[in-house]
Amino acid sequence: MSSIVIRKSWPGENPVEEKSRSTPHQKSLQRGIMALLTLVIVEGLLRKIFPFLSIALFFAKDFVVLYLGLKASLGKLPEAGERILSWQIALLVLMLPCILDTTIRDPILGVFGTKQYCLFPFVGVAFCAAYLPDQGRELAKLLKFLALSIVATSALAMLESRLPPGHWLNTTPEGESLAGFSAGGKLRVSSSFIFVAQYCMYLNGMVGILASFIMLRKVGRSFWYRLQPVIIVCFFIIGVFITGSRTAVVGTLAITVAGSTALLFGSGAAKAVRILMFLGVAFVGYLTMHVVFPDAFVAYEARAQGSGGVSHNEEIMERIVKGLTTWTSAIKRTPVLGNGLGIQSNGSERLSPWAALMKERWGWMETDQHMALFEGGIYLVTIWYSFRLFVVFYTGLCMLEMRDPLKAASAAFCWAFVLVEGVVGTLTIQPPLTIWWWTSIGLILCLREYDKAYLPQNRGIQKHARDL
Repeated sequence: MSSIVIRKSWPGENPVEEKSRSTPHQKSLQRGIMALLTLVIVEGLLRKIFPFLSIALFFAKDFVVLYLGLKASLGKLPEAGERILSWQIALLVLMLPCILDTTIRDPILGVFGTKQYCLFPFVGVAFCAAYLPDQGRELAKLLKFLALSIVATSALAMLESRLPPGHWLNTTPEGESLAGFSAGGKLRVSSSFIFVAQYCMYLNGMVGILASFIMLRKVGRSFWYRLQPVIIVCFFIIGVFITGSRTAVVGTLAITVAGSTALLFGSGAAKAVRILMFLGVAFVGYLTMHVVFPDAFVAYEARAQGSGGVSHNEEIMERIVKGLTTWTSAIKRTPVLGNGLGIQSNGSERLSPWAALMKERWGWMETDQHMALFEGGIYLVTIWYSFRLFVVFYTGLCMLEMRDPLKAASAAFCWAFVLVEGVVGTLTIQPPLTIWWWTSIGLILCLREYDKAYLPQNRGIQKHARDL
């Protein structure tokens, strides 16, 4: 039964009278998205606790995404959801030559590989269906949950760093020690994730989500309420550095810089000073955490010394340049449609003898471009990266269209993650990263729709649209 509520939709705006009208369909999708993102965060921990369920948990997120996507698509989709669904269908059609070529080699690999590329836009479809047109309050709850998850994951990582390498929290689900991932005498911990790289993907994805949580929350409450973002950011800093990973540290820095730059070109520029002040607080938090929890920074600082006479910065630049250029040398010796979709993904060798043979023969590719070339040839590289760059361009336009400074600033940091991972991220083989990518895309589209609904000329038309 709907109820009339009076609340302040944004700091500085007039109270808006609106009806609470979350449908059972939307509530179901909201619970499903919460369950999906929770599963992505705790999958590694669950697989260590229940190793006999490791394979089931590995594929669980795929089935949840499929369920959410089909459920959303069979209902009434908002325009933003329909748009993402049309992109997904177009991608599937364009990839049919590669899908058929892979299926001829191995039908199971054909299904698995298709899933790696074409399933996860369903995350964006379901996200828009769950939170549009008027579920801003529920979206705020999701942002708060994800922001607070940073505290839990960082606390677990700090615990792991104090445990011996042989402890079950610091091993794989098969019980193998991860001591080989140490640096400076400190284990590079993975928190609740299955390995360090997935923890880094989560931390990179949290930049835009954390920025949205901070920018869009109401103000004017107690001191503790105001202190909450500072505490979360301090835990976030610990999480980023305790990984000892350049993907976490440099990736987070790149996304933050890209987001800060992007907001200057839109309405978010009005909040540039506020963001600058908070970045200053974050820097103070970094210095403070370095003193209070010095062990969290040891692994990264050891790796930051460089190796083999090459400085840390030179190593990073060499890795970026090689990643963006050297893959082209393999074009001539790669079949037009590649060797088979999904071969380079984790676990493919367990499903497919063909994938196992190719992995044994060629090993693991270093860059996402090289992986896509190996799996689907130059045809797939053209299709896959055109699709990714189109999504980056479109979401960038959405961010620039926003007129509310807070929404525009939030979208800028979400878009920075979409940009960085859309260009260099391993979306080809890492479903967890792809899920965070489409979550950020869905968030940008929702913010754009909320922004349009609350423009002065639209308030009379969409008077029941909820805002955060």
